[in-house]
Amino acid sequence: MQDAFPEIDLLAAQCQFRDCRHMLEKNCAVKAAVEAGELPRERYESYLKLRQEIERLEQAQTKRGYLEKKRQAKIANRALDEFMRVRNRE
Repeated sequence: MQDAFPEIDLLAAQCQFRDCRHMLEKNCAVKAAVEAGELPRERYESYLKLRQEIERLEQAQTKRGYLEKKRQAKIANRALDEFMRVRNRE
């Protein structure tokens, strides 16, 4: 997002906390700039919308990855069960 919102990234370096989300935190330089009229509110809202969309996509990707690992583990367990059944018959 640095390329899309360089002015917000510059302001973010002045926030009190490194992990500031620029929403509810105290001493947020980004929110202060919006309130002072130094950063257009529309630009700030666009930043928040894009950030939320990125977070949703990351969560969906993480969930898909989890479900794929779960599916692969199920397949591996079935194969192991089958192997053990065949081995015990011998």
